[in-house]
Amino acid sequence: GSQYIFDGGNLFYSTQASSDAVVEARFKEIDYSVKIQRVGTYDINELSPQVYNVLCKKILQNLGLVASGRQYFDPRQAVKIEQHKIELWPGFFTSIGSTMRGATLCADIAHKIIRTDSVLQVISGLNHHAADNALNNQIVLTRYNNKTYRVDGIEWEMSPLSSFTRSGKKCTYHQYYQSVYNLTVTKADQPLLRVIQRKKDVIYLIPEFCFMTGLTDQMKNDFKVMQSLDTYTKVNPAQRSSRLKEFAETIKSNKEIESKMSEWQVSIDDSAMKILGSTLPPENIFCGQPKPYYAGDKALWNNRTVLTPANISKCLFIHPKNIGKEANTMLSELKKFSQQFRMNISNPKVISIDRDDPKNYESAIKDNISESTDMVVCMLDKAKNSYDRIKVICCNQLGIPSQCVLAKSMRNPKRLNSIASKIVQQINCKAGGELWKVPIPLENTMIVGIDVCHDTYSDKGRGKRSVVGFCASTNSTYTQYFSTVKFQSVGQEIVDELAECFEEALDNWKTINNNNYPQNVIVYRDGVGEGQFLSVLEYEVPQIQRVIKSKNQNIKLTEVIVQKRIHTRLFDHSEDINNPRNVPAGTVVDNGCVSKDSYDFYMVSQNVTQGTATPSHYRVILDEIKLPSNTMQYLTFKLCHLYFNWAGTIRVPAPCQYAHKIAFLIGKSVHQFPHENLKNK
Repeated sequence: GSQYIFDGGNLFYSTQASSDAVVEARFKEIDYSVKIQRVGTYDINELSPQVYNVLCKKILQNLGLVASGRQYFDPRQAVKIEQHKIELWPGFFTSIGSTMRGATLCADIAHKIIRTDSVLQVISGLNHHAADNALNNQIVLTRYNNKTYRVDGIEWEMSPLSSFTRSGKKCTYHQYYQSVYNLTVTKADQPLLRVIQRKKDVIYLIPEFCFMTGLTDQMKNDFKVMQSLDTYTKVNPAQRSSRLKEFAETIKSNKEIESKMSEWQVSIDDSAMKILGSTLPPENIFCGQPKPYYAGDKALWNNRTVLTPANISKCLFIHPKNIGKEANTMLSELKKFSQQFRMNISNPKVISIDRDDPKNYESAIKDNISESTDMVVCMLDKAKNSYDRIKVICCNQLGIPSQCVLAKSMRNPKRLNSIASKIVQQINCKAGGELWKVPIPLENTMIVGIDVCHDTYSDKGRGKRSVVGFCASTNSTYTQYFSTVKFQSVGQEIVDELAECFEEALDNWKTINNNNYPQNVIVYRDGVGEGQFLSVLEYEVPQIQRVIKSKNQNIKLTEVIVQKRIHTRLFDHSEDINNPRNVPAGTVVDNGCVSKDSYDFYMVSQNVTQGTATPSHYRVILDEIKLPSNTMQYLTFKLCHLYFNWAGTIRVPAPCQYAHKIAFLIGKSVHQFPHENLKNK
């Protein structure tokens, strides 16, 4: 009757083992003897979260759910969205961890998107290069066993008629699938998909029996597809809370699961953890007028002025001939809003090109640019190819701020004012102006944001490199930033690159701030997975400290890890205990569900009206400055107001979002280092 759990290194029994044991086993034609030796006794309350998670995994498998990473889905409850050739598997994410309240189950609802077209249908008609790009690093599902695999590549020289050795005999893949899964291959000349598993074992899959998962970029940009998905995936707090309660009740009511859990002296409470939170007061937004805007409970505002208008003495405006009407509309709006925002923009030099083509934009820019040009505005008829080329020329080669505008954005009279206003404000920022500020009573402090993005240009195998985006404030209102990027190989520690970034940022601060270094440096470090915390603390932080101390021994460092992709949810029950709603913007939780061993807090900085709000998790891993915890929370919330692409709060502090923005731009479009001229713009 004894149950056991194997966590990858240790074997735990629910009752005390009487003696050591030897187990005989055979695997891949090799005989093994496994010795199991009793080494100690654990109190159930001393077990690590990993052991609880293995137990939880067994429970979910007992419910008939299919594993995919740390999530479990129920294909029996699949929702078919036939008009878009996709189906949605409902499921759950679970993780057990240690909090101030002890062992705590974090559960959330999840959805997996399965495309109904097979991999064979996707690659049919594509040349080898296009098919490789379409499949490389993609997750596919095999319905015959409901397992997912990451595709490492396509083996064009292999087919279902290729053979391998099975039980000492040669067997074709066609025969294998027929005998094991009763599946018949209908196209013998299709290639095979190569999958490298964790232990470096290589397996091959038949495209006909594999199905794509997730959404293509085209699907993500299709309003109708996303609207159909939102019907099922954007779940409000009451619905989410109800489903999670049903999930917990299902576990408790299952007799087999109850028996397993009682064997381990474990039970699951079907009610959510109740904790006290606080709400930070709304901010005043200063936009260059004596009377500030009040952000209010929704943390939104509509500024009609800007804090610091930019001066653009020579602007180049380029557009294809076929969208001349839209170009004239943009020029008119540019003039109108530059006057409203008190920006000094001279009449742009207008260049008309034959058509939307990267080479045409490149020629127009290079033939008409001069040393005094301080802004390039390009109107595009299409979205992608020309945009990338324009950004390479302006961002990498010339070091001139650039703004791209899609012609279709000028065709909607109802939204024209709003869109044009935002475009002109973006131009103001890129030219060195500021839109607004919030009062932050923290002097002589450099605030840094760091994020990492994948470089799409290097998509070979698992991807060759990533882009580290780095932004550091340069003024007392935290509205001006120094920025740079570094490239890193996949799996490479970014210690050396970050040290260089801090070296440049501190010297830049000194140049701008009267030859003085800052007294404090606060780092918001995004792009870190749960398993990388120790690496950041042991390898990154000492390197950063060495650079800082080499400049001035008295500079103090605080580093905060920012996590956005989490499953913890906060519900507001203050008005109706039976009808939870989203918590208001500025909600902070620093008790109950936080770690019992570290300094961390959760914050919802935005007002969420659709679906359920997801807090950001802030973990302070080093604190030399020792700001009071409520001051650290308040500072974080204030910084969420300072992202100039949105007149409202965002999920993370502005330095983090700016770091993400530059890493994303370089990783998706430029693929090279930005020009030195742009480091303080």
